[in-house]
Amino acid sequence: MDTHQEELPMPVYDLEKANEREIKVRGQYLTMSCDIEYCLLNITLFCSPTPDSHERVGKFVKMTMGEKINNVICDMKKYKMEDYIMYKEYFDGLEEFRKIRNHAAHDKAEFINKELEPIRFVFLDIEIKGEREWGKYAELSALYIAQSLQRFGTINHYLGLLWMKYAKEYKNTSNIHPFAHPSTYINETTN
Repeated sequence: MDTHQEELPMPVYDLEKANEREIKVRGQYLTMSCDIEYCLLNITLFCSPTPDSHERVGKFVKMTMGEKINNVICDMKKYKMEDYIMYKEYFDGLEEFRKIRNHAAHDKAEFINKELEPIRFVFLDIEIKGEREWGKYAELSALYIAQSLQRFGTINHYLGLLWMKYAKEYKNTSNIHPFAHPSTYINETTN
């Protein structure tokens, strides 16, 4: 019986530090994703001609991030074109956000040096001819991460202001909170 085993190559970096770095990077983007997704949900809810309907919320929850972004943009163009034009630069920034968020949420992370810089997300790419291919990657430098988080934070801020504007307009015209089921809501005027 041969007990000789081929030794696996040691990584060129400290695995514990790499895990901490990966968790931090993924965590920053995914936390931002939750905030932006909540803004998108509220915008699509309040853009609707019937914000009291829970049907739109149910459909929204089942969508991918790309579908949610496209849905909100379509709603804005259909129901609130003036606001869409005013906030267009922030809606345009959502495509870059979607791509980076998807890398952070779904792709394998790796580092190519002991400085753990840059972080590389390796992903499956579907080619035009229909063949799947591994080995595509997106590299994010520390500078890119810092700048993109700042851009996405600004987008989140303005989307939040937009849905709060719609919520205020809605509250001024209705005494039912759109997330409250009509049979269980508490009328604020009776408290």
